[in-house]
Amino acid sequence: MYFYAKQVKLILCILLSAFFFGCYSPVSDRLAAGTLDDCDVGKTCRVKGKLEIYQGTTFVGVLEIEDSCVALALPREIYSASDDWSGNQVIVSGTLHTYGYASAVISIFINDRPMATGMCSSEFAIYVDEITVI
Repeated sequence: MYFYAKQVKLILCILLSAFFFGCYSPVSDRLAAGTLDDCDVGKTCRVKGKLEIYQGTTFVGVLEIEDSCVALALPREIYSASDDWSGNQVIVSGTLHTYGYASAVISIFINDRPMATGMCSSEFAIYVDEITVI
C-alpha cells in the first residue's frame, strides 16, 4: 500500500508539472502580448497579429492588428524566408518608433533596417528584436 501511494504521488507530481510548465509558455505568450495602445514610443512593445510581407523593389513587413496595422522593421533573415513567415499569426517584440507623415517619402531607415511608409495608416513602426509564430 505504501509503495502504491508513492507511485500515485509521483505520477500526480509529474502530471501537474507537465501541465503547468508545458502550458505556461504558449499561454503566457498570448496573454503577455498587448495592443499598440499599450505601447509607448521609445520603449519595448509586445503585440500580436498577422504578419504580412510584401515584395516590390524591396521587402515590406506589416503586422495586421484587428482593424489596423503597424509597419515593421524586420531582420533580414525574416525577409529571406518571407514565404515561410508571411500570413502567420505572430508575436513581435521590439522598440516602438514614430516617423510622422511625409507625402514624398516612401521608405526610411530605423537604425540599420529599411521600413516602408504609407503601408499603414498609423505613424508607428516597430524595430523587431524578437518574432515568434503562434
